[in-house]
This record gives sequence, C-alpha cells and structure tokens, in this order.
Amino acid sequence: MTQRQQITARIRGAVRNGVPALASARMVVFAASGISTLILARVLGPREYGIYAAGVAIASLALVLNTIGQDQLFLRHEISHDLLSVRTSQVALMSVLLVAGFAAFWPGASSPTRVCASLFGGAIVCQRLLTPYLTKPLFDLDFAHRARREIAATGVFPVIGFLLGYILGHTPTSFSLGYLLAGLILLIGKIDIVALRRVFRDNPIVDFRRGIPFAISSAFFAIYFQSDIAVLGSMAPAREVGLYAACTALLGVSLLLSTLLCNDVMRSRLYKLTPHSRAFRRTALSTRRVIMLFGVVIGSGVALTAPLLLHIVFGEHFVAGAPYLRVFGLAIVIYYASNWCSNVLIAAGAIQTVVWVQGVLAVVNLGGNVLLIPHFGAAGSAWMTVACEALGMVIFAVSLRSQRTLRLTRWTPTENGI
Repeated sequence: MTQRQQITARIRGAVRNGVPALASARMVVFAASGISTLILARVLGPREYGIYAAGVAIASLALVLNTIGQDQLFLRHEISHDLLSVRTSQVALMSVLLVAGFAAFWPGASSPTRVCASLFGGAIVCQRLLTPYLTKPLFDLDFAHRARREIAATGVFPVIGFLLGYILGHTPTSFSLGYLLAGLILLIGKIDIVALRRVFRDNPIVDFRRGIPFAISSAFFAIYFQSDIAVLGSMAPAREVGLYAACTALLGVSLLLSTLLCNDVMRSRLYKLTPHSRAFRRTALSTRRVIMLFGVVIGSGVALTAPLLLHIVFGEHFVAGAPYLRVFGLAIVIYYASNWCSNVLIAAGAIQTVVWVQGVLAVVNLGGNVLLIPHFGAAGSAWMTVACEALGMVIFAVSLRSQRTLRLTRWTPTENGI
C-alpha cells in the first residue's frame, strides 16, 4: 500500500470509528450545557437571567481571541504539544487582564453585570487551559478518544457550575461564581507544571502572530452571537435581554451539528489532504448536500415551533421571545451553508480571506446593533443577525468559487487518487 493510500485509509478508519462517538459526546456536552442553562433561566426569570446573560456576553467578548489560534497551529504540525501547553498558559494570563478590563469599563453595564462578567470570564479562562488536553486526540485523528475527554472535561462543567451556583444562593452572581469554581475543579491534574514555568521565559510573539488569522476567524462566532446581547444589556431592559438570550441559547444548540460536521470532522480531514487534489474536492463536496439539508430542516423546525420550544424549554414567561426565535430560524439555514464554505476555504489555505470577511461582518454586526437596538429593540438585533449571515454566505460562496486550485465541481465515483 502506498503512502497516499495509507493516509486515505487512516482518515476513513478514523472517521468511521470515531465520528459517531464524537457526535454522541458532543450531544452529551450540549445537553448538559443546555439543560443547565434552561433550568438556570427558569430559576432566575427573564430579568435576572438578562443580567447574567449580559455578563456572560461581556466576558465572551473579552476572550474572543480564544487560544490565539495555537490549537490550529498544533493541528497543522507547526508547534509541538509541549509548546501548545506553554502558549495556552500565556494566553490565559493575558485573558485574565482582558476580562478585568472589559468588566470594569463596559459602557452602561450595571454593577451585578460587571461582577458576573468577571467571575464567568475566569471560568472561561479555566476551560481554555484545557486546550492541550482536548486537542491532542484531534491531532491523532482519534475522535473516540476526543469524545471521552470532551465528556470528562467539558461535559461535567455546566452541571457542576450550576449545582454550585444554586447552593451558593441561585442569583446571577452566585451562578457565575459557581461556574468559576467548577472550572478550577476541572483543572486539577490537567495542568502542565513544566509549561507554567516557561510562561514568563518563552517568547510567544512569533507563534501568536502566526495564529492571529485563526484566532480572528474563531473570534467571529463569539462577536457574532455575543455582541448583540452585550449591547442589549447596555440599551434595553433586563427582561428583554433575558428573552433574547433565551432565543440565542436555542440558536447555539441549533448550530451544534454544523460545528461538529464542518469545524471538527470535515476540516480535520481536509487538513490531511492537498487542496488541489481530487480527494480534497470529494471530501468537501460529499459533506455539502448533507450539511445544507440539515440546515434547512433544523432552521424550518425552529421557526415553525418557536413558541412551543420556548414554552417547553424555558417556561411560559419566555414565550414572548418567539418573534426573535422565528427570525433566527432563517439565520440557521443560512449559517449552515456559510459555515461549510468558510471551513473549506480555511482548510484550503485561504484563511486570510475568511478572516477579512469575518472581520468586516463582525464590525457590521456590532455597528448595526448599536444603530438598530435603540429603535427596534431585540427584533432589530435578530434581523441584523440574518442580514450578516446572508452577506457572509454570498461573499464566502463567491470566494470559494474563485479559488482555481479547488475547482469544486461535481465528481463521479470513478474518480480516484489524492
């Protein structure tokens, strides 16, 4: 068997044996997170949940650069696993300072919201320190091992955080503190002490510069889905923020399958293939129809059953947010197509194009929210999400079509080779 055939066989075996396990694990993680969120919202009610959600949004915006793309550099064989641990610790140190600054100076935020932002931001930093632990199995295409680690590390996080928050007083502040304590607990036994010793001695500038394009690309998701809540928290009543945040929580769950199929499975496979090869084209195209079909089915289902979903998941007090969730149904359909295009571009080496487009969309989304929310409230923010998704999909599709090395045309089963 040639090296080319060995690579192909390895990829197929990893996908066949590991993807079902990874999909199951992701469902468990999101179920734990989703159930914790819906119970938390029921306990707090729309107004208090709005305070909590605004704090979470501010913390998320402070940490939009995630690991500054170091996990992607590791997956691309550009840094070692040991160096990934060092870089992750360095990013965590920077992140603590960013969270403190955002929480202190975010305009219009109430004192409880600032406290929630600081505490929950610390919880996010703790989760980010688990990056080396969670990324190594993806490097080895061991999706089943990744699934087990994902459940052990991130699946129990929302459950422990919720329980601790409820015990501490079931208020927005107590829940934020509970998640911070849960993050600290999960770090036990998973921190590389040697890496911590190198945090202040090892210069990260070169690797940070190489990782910035990937960081900006992943930052788009946080900016896209958190900036509207953060702006709403400064301009709208807490109850309206709570209703809108409940809808965005359901939106995030609806995008789970897209993240799994495109970001984790498809992109990891495409990284192993040459962009202009037939195998690359076949792998990309074989996922397109399925992903877009899922987008249509899930988006339509959310739009048609919006009041029922909110009533079942969050309770009757949140049904008033149904108009926002119906709008999000359209955004879901568009997002599935857009995310497929952007991930193919990233895997093909056109990361700069994706970063440029996503940067523009993030600015447009943030600016649009600032302009629309004072006049249309949360509805204006929801429609701004749809507009940005549509604009992004068009630009990504045109960019993908213009990539001559890809030539993503139809293929037939008789084609072969890498």
